[in-house]
Amino acid sequence: MRRLTLLSVLALGLAACGGSAAQRNLKITLGRSGGTMVPWSVTIAPDGSLTTQGSPPAKPKSLTSAKDAELSRLVRSDFAKLKSEQCAGTFPDESGMFITALGKTVSVRGDCENGFNNVWNELAFTLGESGGHISTN
Repeated sequence: MRRLTLLSVLALGLAACGGSAAQRNLKITLGRSGGTMVPWSVTIAPDGSLTTQGSPPAKPKSLTSAKDAELSRLVRSDFAKLKSEQCAGTFPDESGMFITALGKTVSVRGDCENGFNNVWNELAFTLGESGGHISTN
């Protein structure tokens, strides 16, 4: 009987750990690459700290822990549906935007992917890149 009780307690403890791990904030990187523009990126670490590479158009704002958690939830809910795309009317040498999270990178040249545009716009706006918004047709 003691073994059964001990196993039950261990199982509940492992389940609790797994549940809380799923709610940890994500590492999210967004930026521009390729083409004739100077590449840049901003990475949001799981602790909310920001690092940049290249020269983003605006200095990123610091994030509150609540905003970091909100962005992580947004990416968790919408990112899996996103796909890389070169939109009609764009050229292979144009720079594209990318978002990396959850072990995958999605890059888009142009503004034909509304789901990507929505996630990109929310991330860019939160980080202070007001000029980085793209249309959502």
